[in-house]
Amino acid sequence: HNNWHERWRGSICLAIEEPEKSVDEIERWAGHPYMSQILIKAGPRPSWGNPKYDAIWAAATKHDIPVSCHLSRSHYDELPMPPVG
Repeated sequence: HNNWHERWRGSICLAIEEPEKSVDEIERWAGHPYMSQILIKAGPRPSWGNPKYDAIWAAATKHDIPVSCHLSRSHYDELPMPPVG
């Protein structure tokens, strides 16, 4: 009873302001059977399409792990999602 261990999944939480360290975390955890996604925050600057973050997207693609965004901000009008990346 109350043994939920096999059903719990975690997120690889990244501070993408430091792309190299973010890639290290992806490499460290992406193969873990209980990690189901990469989680980034909503407010990085520059926008997510900036080449600064290319290594993060490449590592996520390499491991076939989705990237999600937690929209935990009070002002959604400043999200880094311009129409051109």
